[in-house]
Amino acid sequence: MAAANTDLFKKLARKWVGQIGSGGVADSSTTTVPLLAVTNLPTDTAVVATINRVNAAGTKTPDDEETVIGVVSGTDLINCTRGAEGTAQAHDAGAVVEILITAKGWDDVMDGILVDHDQSGQHSDLTDSGGNEWISQTATASAVNEFTIANAATGNNPSLCATGETNVGVDISLKGTGDFNLADGTNPNITVAGTDPWRTVSIFGSMAPTTTAGCSEKTKVEAGTNDIDYYVLDFATGSDENAFVNFQMPDSWDAGAIQFRYVWTNAAGLTTETVTFELSGRSFADNDAIDQAVGTAIEAADTWIAQGDVHISAWSGDVTLAGTAAAGEWVHFEIMRDVSEDDLTGDARLMDVQIRYKQAQYTD
Repeated sequence: MAAANTDLFKKLARKWVGQIGSGGVADSSTTTVPLLAVTNLPTDTAVVATINRVNAAGTKTPDDEETVIGVVSGTDLINCTRGAEGTAQAHDAGAVVEILITAKGWDDVMDGILVDHDQSGQHSDLTDSGGNEWISQTATASAVNEFTIANAATGNNPSLCATGETNVGVDISLKGTGDFNLADGTNPNITVAGTDPWRTVSIFGSMAPTTTAGCSEKTKVEAGTNDIDYYVLDFATGSDENAFVNFQMPDSWDAGAIQFRYVWTNAAGLTTETVTFELSGRSFADNDAIDQAVGTAIEAADTWIAQGDVHISAWSGDVTLAGTAAAGEWVHFEIMRDVSEDDLTGDARLMDVQIRYKQAQYTD
């Protein structure tokens, strides 16, 4: 930021003494004060210059003394505030100019500090351009020096970006052993783009064929050249085949819809062919009967690329689990190859299945 004569925080120049330059200062309203030299004067803040405190012989001249505030430009002080201390008046060329610690300079520093601090030295409340508090401080028996970030007028959180700026990172570092808490009313969470974040987990590890219309048992396959082993569940082409998995959902699940994607390869096929898998499920609460129907299945199709390649499908649409879903419940998932919806001529070899769910709170 460029220096201005309104700067409250102004730098000094140690033992600096100079003189008024050629032409002098004609009258009390002139806003440019010429100097013979400006070496060592600060240029990034305004300066407080005292003129004619003493004459060239060192004799005090109180009737001629004046303090001005200006900005160094070339060999001049420009945009000067005249008579900041003493009387604004004309000064002859050669008059003594000094940079001193003056009452005006000191008071400006104090005024600057008191903008955001009270007289005890504590940081006072901060407000937005409309005068609404967005960082407020409380000091109570239960919350000493507690700061709250909020806009009192609108209830909205303030932006940490300059106007029009979006690419800003914020680093928050804790000192010592204190806690860091993010809260949003009665439903605390860390959100991404204003919504609960996704969490992704693999459900393939314990997946197995269903008893009715099941796929083949899990088989270990070796890619022979480099001896790469992996497990697959083979789903044939003749009819719909299924696999299942049961597990406990995390306590951070928001109990909403989930999405899935799958990793697969194939035993045979053509690059023009696709495979379609669908996922359905149910969430079970304590004391729920196990023998109940699953929810509506949601499909996700993927196109065969090349023999022996890893194929990763896109994420599906929302899969809503049957039951009255709640965080931490036991769930049952079924995945089925829907052969009426695909045209892959060989077995589809399922290698992994992932689900993602919304995280309601940043904890398990």
